Amino acid sequence: YASGLLEEAHRQHPALFAAADFTPEERMGDIRGRLRGGDGGHFTCTAVLSDILVEHAEKNFPQRLATLYPMAWR
Repeated sequence: YASGLLEEAHRQHPALFAAADFTPEERMGDIRGRLRGGDGGHFTCTAVLSDILVEHAEKNFPQRLATLYPMAWR
């Protein structure tokens, strides 16, 4: 389910996935690898993936994150 939501977000607005060290396509490939495992040497712990996504949101969408992400999880 999470993979499908992230794929659709990437399809509709790839720039959301841009980062200083990754193009949107590279970032989405990293996310896919962490969610699905397989080749590519990705560490598939969802806590690591969550940290990556939250860090990105904190830098790019702090107000939106504050309204959606429970305070207890920060």
